[in-house]
Amino acid sequence: MKDGQYPKCGAQTVYHKKLSRPGYGISSMQVKGAMNQAVPLDNYICAGCGYVELYMDNSEELSYITDHWDRVEGAGGGSDTRRLPSWPT
Repeated sequence: MKDGQYPKCGAQTVYHKKLSRPGYGISSMQVKGAMNQAVPLDNYICAGCGYVELYMDNSEELSYITDHWDRVEGAGGGSDTRRLPSWPT
């Protein structure tokens, strides 16, 4: 979806909004602490079908998540060796 096309419906009408600071609802996510410490999310929406994807663009918070949140083990039994991308700071 980040490349401008939503693969499920095939539409090339994807729009993006990056918020500069946390807000409420789907524009931010509380990773730790109080709501005023929420992290802004990058919002992508397909104008063809209305599907929405959210991404966190904060390497410090992603590191906190990998250290403190429970990992979902998939069918591969946790053998996935992919690493989180490096985000600009």
